[in-house]
Amino acid sequence: MLAAIVIREMEVTHSLTHLLTYLFIYLSTRSLTYSLTYSLIHSLTHSLTRSAGPATNATFTYPTGIAADASGKRASYRSHDSLTHSLFLDNLYFGEGYARIRKITASTGLMSTVAGMYNYGYSGDGGPATAALVAGPHGVNLDSAGNIYFADRENHVVRKVTVSTGIISTVAGVAVASTSGGYNGDNIQATSALLNVPHDVVLDDYGNLYISDRFNHRIRKVTVSTGVITTLIGDGTDSSTGDGASATSATVSGPCYNHFDSAGNFFISECNGNRIRKVVTVSTEIPTASPTYYPTLSPHSISVITTIAGNGSASDSGDGGAATSSTIKAPAGIVVDFSGNVYFSDCFNHRVRKITVATGIISTYAGTGDANYTGDGVAASSTALYYPNGLGMDSAGTNE
Repeated sequence: MLAAIVIREMEVTHSLTHLLTYLFIYLSTRSLTYSLTYSLIHSLTHSLTRSAGPATNATFTYPTGIAADASGKRASYRSHDSLTHSLFLDNLYFGEGYARIRKITASTGLMSTVAGMYNYGYSGDGGPATAALVAGPHGVNLDSAGNIYFADRENHVVRKVTVSTGIISTVAGVAVASTSGGYNGDNIQATSALLNVPHDVVLDDYGNLYISDRFNHRIRKVTVSTGVITTLIGDGTDSSTGDGASATSATVSGPCYNHFDSAGNFFISECNGNRIRKVVTVSTEIPTASPTYYPTLSPHSISVITTIAGNGSASDSGDGGAATSSTIKAPAGIVVDFSGNVYFSDCFNHRVRKITVATGIISTYAGTGDANYTGDGVAASSTALYYPNGLGMDSAGTNE
């Protein structure tokens, strides 16, 4: 079985195969409009349906924030080394065109719109998500019921599409007409709170939301049982401080993406601070039933924060050495495999980089550093990427 890392590059969605590590990479990038070329989506759709799905001929404008559900449709493929492998292909969800959330259904290869109408704006709460207006959707994630949450970034809100009804609602933030959001405090209802360019949203096993409130320089939490918003990390200062101490006393610099690993540790990419931070979490409440959606521990208490990659300089160096001594530039999406290795998009260096958990060594997993699109069917480290951004991992999560 193969694990799949889903990368939102900023220009094109296609595939790279790196057979030494048995990870698949889907790429989506930053440019204007392009076509999905022959890709892993094509080949896997073909193996599932015996015909290329419409997604392979689709065009996208600025694809953003990508997530995979746990549908787990089994597929096989023959790689360039003539070996046959199998994996589980999940449905994919991503923001697109500044104003839509799209879905590619694994079993059919069909692509559909689940929210937005391609017109930039804010409207539609309480009605069908496909009749709503959104603006700059970014981080996309799903809860255990399959409901879709996304950061409606330019509207300064977080929204939800209820899968059973298709209805859209705002779960955090107040849509503001100005080009910038704001901050009006904590311990209030999330729907009354001001956010400032929320970039990503993730969920714990209990359905609580964790929001990268980027230009408020905070990580915010919405407690599902009360709807109340609080700040977990950051005080609004654009800086990176507090390593080795309580995360609640730390500052974060332009947090972009969040991620929970299977142990409940919390990872933050600081786009402004050029660092990857890790928060070791402690569960203070034992659930009465085992959660079925990772992380397995709910972070009711957040403990010590550390920097695991980047020294704060916006540059490109350090491969083969300690990740904490490396330089990175505008890091974005993060995923963690089941061995604890961390992968992140080194966006402005046009690479995906890996931190090996056993050694703390950083390396380039994908990309040559050239801002381009080349190299399908070769080792990921030999191909060019164009501003790789969001990352996601499929439901397999293990190597073959």
